[in-house]
Amino acid sequence: FCIDSTLMGLPFYIFGYICKKYSIFDYLKQVPIILWILFGILYYVLCMKNGSVAMHTGNAGNHLFLFYFNAILGSFILIDITHLLPSFYSWLQWIGKNTLSILLIHIYFVLICKAIYQFIFHLDLTQIPLWLSLITTVLVMSGCMVCITSYERIISHKKKQNYA
Repeated sequence: FCIDSTLMGLPFYIFGYICKKYSIFDYLKQVPIILWILFGILYYVLCMKNGSVAMHTGNAGNHLFLFYFNAILGSFILIDITHLLPSFYSWLQWIGKNTLSILLIHIYFVLICKAIYQFIFHLDLTQIPLWLSLITTVLVMSGCMVCITSYERIISHKKKQNYA
């Protein structure tokens, strides 16, 4: 990582802080489901218009405004879905608690998925369809979850040392 990807991500932290401080997420619970469906369609169309995004390389797609707008809209949609599905909410809470660990190891799983797509299935990685991106995300998150939970088990079984 470098300073440009850090600067790209900084508005997300600021936005999350503002949303929490002013309880914006509580207002989102009052939005009707039909409006969320329309937001989802808008999100999909704008993502297709913006093109490929890769924060680790500083690529915000074709339009910087669309990059941030889609990120915020996608976050709101995801948060609203979590209120509809309580079991999904607990999964997202786990991700929230382990964000740093996920950020540290997720790129290795992305590289593994890319290698599989490129060398086994001979796919052109510049034109990955949305469904394949979703599968990749699930695979990457599953790998991260297995590593983190295994590491937690190893840590929790360590005996305390006395330095007396």
